[in-house]
Amino acid sequence: MAPGSYVFNPQTGELIFSGTLPAGLSVAYQYTAMPYNIVCSELGLFGLVEPSLATVGVSSDNVLAYQLREVVQAVMNADPSYWAQ
Repeated sequence: MAPGSYVFNPQTGELIFSGTLPAGLSVAYQYTAMPYNIVCSELGLFGLVEPSLATVGVSSDNVLAYQLREVVQAVMNADPSYWAQ
């Protein structure tokens, strides 16, 4: 089913149709922005049972690094059964 004429607003990502659209109309579209901006960043992976984690993830005053606290909190929220008292 052709939706009729429309305008794409790149600032909002909206498709603006002219006229009344039929009930139940489903629209899919693909939009490519040029030029591309590529963002790169180094990252490191580790497991929670990594032996060196206590060395690199804990400061000299025995406080977990902020990023490590965030990771542990995310894991605890995802699977509380993983933790024991």
